Amino acid sequence: MPPRFHGAHRLTGEAGATLREPAPDLLRAVAGQATAEAVEQLQRQAAELADQLQARQRDVSRREARLHAQAAAREIKEEGAPNRLFDRLAADPRVGFTREELKAIAKGSDFAGRASAQVDEFLAEHVDPIRSELGEGQAAAEELRV
Repeated sequence: MPPRFHGAHRLTGEAGATLREPAPDLLRAVAGQATAEAVEQLQRQAAELADQLQARQRDVSRREARLHAQAAAREIKEEGAPNRLFDRLAADPRVGFTREELKAIAKGSDFAGRASAQVDEFLAEHVDPIRSELGEGQAAAEELRV
């Protein structure tokens, strides 16, 4: 059984060695280190929990956005209604964006990447040479089949 420290008493451990109580500074240092480690661990756990909550909120927002998009599409197809998707999303507190924020997020040019440049490159590389070979009049007369 390991020796214990009691008050100011001296204890005898194995082989008759005399043990003394740890110095108060040592106790404070060990307690401080344990407290600092506990604080760090709590901060890590809080950060992980915050990440999980944000991920869950994103999942909820995506699900709600998908449901609103489906409903808006149904209104457009079945009723001929105008696209009210942004209005629907902005009205839902679970989504958490205003109509203006949604408009700013959904700029199509931000998601197109190099698409416009790739189309121009394809036309210049593949279509323009064929049009040049056939001549403008003949290329325009051909029927396009897809």
